[in-house]
Amino acid sequence: MNLDTLESLLIVIVQTACIFWVTSYLDTHLKNRYYVILSIIGIICYMALYFVINVFATAVLWASLCAVTYYFRRNIYIALFIPSVTFCLYIFSDYIINFSYTILHLVLNIRLTVILGTLLFFFFAYIFKTRLLEKCYKDLLTMKISGVIATATICVYFSLVVIERFPNLRIYLIDAHELFMILYGLLSAIICFSFIFIKRTEYENREQKRQMSYLIEYSEQAEKNYLEILKFKHDYKNILISLEEYIETEDLAGLKDYFRNSIKATGSIFDQEIFRMSSISNIKIREIKSVIMSKLYMAHQKGIHVSISVPEVVNHVEVSTMVLVRMLGIILDNAIEASEELEHPEIELAIVADHKDCTFMLINNCPSDLPKLHDLKKASFTTKPGNSGIGLTNLDELVQLNANVFLDTKIQDDKFIQIITICEVEG
Repeated sequence: MNLDTLESLLIVIVQTACIFWVTSYLDTHLKNRYYVILSIIGIICYMALYFVINVFATAVLWASLCAVTYYFRRNIYIALFIPSVTFCLYIFSDYIINFSYTILHLVLNIRLTVILGTLLFFFFAYIFKTRLLEKCYKDLLTMKISGVIATATICVYFSLVVIERFPNLRIYLIDAHELFMILYGLLSAIICFSFIFIKRTEYENREQKRQMSYLIEYSEQAEKNYLEILKFKHDYKNILISLEEYIETEDLAGLKDYFRNSIKATGSIFDQEIFRMSSISNIKIREIKSVIMSKLYMAHQKGIHVSISVPEVVNHVEVSTMVLVRMLGIILDNAIEASEELEHPEIELAIVADHKDCTFMLINNCPSDLPKLHDLKKASFTTKPGNSGIGLTNLDELVQLNANVFLDTKIQDDKFIQIITICEVEG
């Protein structure tokens, strides 16, 4: 065995070992001794095949990695996705190094190319795992589509390489390139549009479920309010009956004593928060009423003083109710979270309808050391541990998507004030 052959053999071993290692790096389920044993067997088999069937050995290696991954994960999409991404990253790294040599007019050095390509391969694998892989795993649909795209890319690449390597097939190279580009473009477009459609459907279903939960909470709250009214009606009737005896006997002293010791103590019935929210009945849009009612009742349950003023009937808003429900949900959630930490929490909501314009003003107490507004609106900023801190950022994005919706946010006298104004759409 001459030195060139030995060097080629070592390069093949290093490259194959790197591919096996990166595959296990991307999928931690493969980090076990059985995978190590299978990797060693795979490297030996690949070395033997490479010098016999050339590029076809790489296709066999990819198929073997898919099979091994499926053995450990029992998921066909992950089994296709992880090895395909590994090969794509390796091929991409190799092409970048070779392209750099061409651009810089450097003499190709095999050893340096392998070293630089391997380092770049590891770098891309690190970036992919830390920035993209987790997002793919979180969504099954994304994983399926990514697996199909990565597999299709590898298949197209292998097909082009096979045609290029064998002289008797080169007459088909130009036609094959054009055909593959057309098919790949159509496939990508179909997948892309399907992905957008499915994501949109998922989003609408999720919003409908959220609105349904608000409606359920609202109906439960309405039932509780009704029971409170029945209870008060029953108590009121009993009080009147008890007064009758004192009045008929003209026992004024006894009546005064009974009033002070028995009736006056029941005055708290008239002060309950649920009766202070009676003007919410002027909101005739079910989705809006449900989210406001459920959130304000949640605040009441947490010991927050709540008041709402809706002087005029609100039966129409010039924006999607789904969008408005999201915006109101964000500002009400933020108000409740901020109020929980205060000694005297208070939330005030006013809704003013003027023809087709509608204004929602929410005021809540806030601590004096609250950060500046521009800090609060930064993505991922949060004042509470464990929170994602994307509420105000999402609120701004929703406002920007609707030209007739305006948001005014300010902090004044330890009050956090948010005003959402929805204007009439002209034409």
